[in-house]
Amino acid sequence: MKSDNVKNIWIAVMMAAVLSVLSTSAFAAVSSNRSDLSIADTASVDHDALAHRYENMALAMQEKIQAQLEALSNKPRTSFFGRNGQRIKKHITYKINKYEKAARENMQKAIYHKQIAMEQSTRRAAAESAEAKDQSINKAGKRLDNTAGAL
Repeated sequence: MKSDNVKNIWIAVMMAAVLSVLSTSAFAAVSSNRSDLSIADTASVDHDALAHRYENMALAMQEKIQAQLEALSNKPRTSFFGRNGQRIKKHITYKINKYEKAARENMQKAIYHKQIAMEQSTRRAAAESAEAKDQSINKAGKRLDNTAGAL
């Protein structure tokens, strides 16, 4: 009887070990594929969309800050918060500081991505104007070659 229980426990432990090894290797394969995709897609990142996303996140943080400030202003004394009034008030101020920090970081990221988007657009415009200039020069060169052969 005891040997059957020990055998069953041993089998369960071995199966758990095998499953844990298999599951971690599967996760590693998925994460390596994701990193390859992210490396390939870094050149085609839409920085305008990222800037817009970070601005929206910063605005959401500002709204959360306003909600917390309203909660504090509506209850002027800590006795309104109950027995743990001081602790709750400190926690609310901590959340306000955390939201302010997140809003600042998101705005900095938005500004960064806007700058990159502007640089990319100026590079594209310069490349397009250079291509247009090259095409006009090539067209003129072809015309000269055609007219020279006709003479």
